[in-house]
Amino acid sequence: MDTESIWTQRDPEPFLDENGELIPPSETVSVLSINFDSVTSNPDKSRADEIMLLTVKNKKQPPKSREKKPPGIGLPGGGVESKESLKHAADRESDGEAGYKLLKIYGEVFTDHRTHINNVVRIFLAEPSDLQTSIRESDEVDPNWKNWVSLREFFSMPYAVSREGVSINPDGVYFGHVRRVIAALNNILFAPAETLPKKVVDWSDDHFLPLISALNDLAEDGLIDVSVDGDHQKIEMVHRS
Repeated sequence: MDTESIWTQRDPEPFLDENGELIPPSETVSVLSINFDSVTSNPDKSRADEIMLLTVKNKKQPPKSREKKPPGIGLPGGGVESKESLKHAADRESDGEAGYKLLKIYGEVFTDHRTHINNVVRIFLAEPSDLQTSIRESDEVDPNWKNWVSLREFFSMPYAVSREGVSINPDGVYFGHVRRVIAALNNILFAPAETLPKKVVDWSDDHFLPLISALNDLAEDGLIDVSVDGDHQKIEMVHRS
């Protein structure tokens, strides 16, 4: 699959070893699961309060943790293990961090090249099981966290980490995760169908109207920007402290 243009936010820069040989980037997966079970047609309610997003709350990481995540809220995800498939990693991370096995993985919807650390984050749109099991990674994530938050809650949270990389609010959301959710939604909703996996296109067709309604409400409240240029529509972040 072509991972240029619409798929990527940054052009990757190669890391080279002392002999000039390419060092392959490490790979990370992130799981985007959106639930519409509470969506109504009630005009007095906002779809932004009814559409739910699966999140995890990371605690202060134990010394043995490989990823050293600062405390904060974001999407389930983590590093891909040796010889592990991307989809298996996505299912393992969703199950381990949030307690939800994945019933369906529709496809990759955004690729984020973190060039400063030679890492690639691949975001997968997925549908989790209705049944939540015990959280295996309770030493790293808060097992008491309410994993499903509304889109409004997600985009209203303060940031967990400052622009200087300092942990400032363990109850805040990761800036990078907000950016990836917006980038993924831009692709899911507005990308040409031929650039997306067929299952993602079908999912988008099924959920387009409530998502657009939710995003327009969020834009009205100043939590995101929705810009229109001719026939092209785009969701953008609102930069805040």
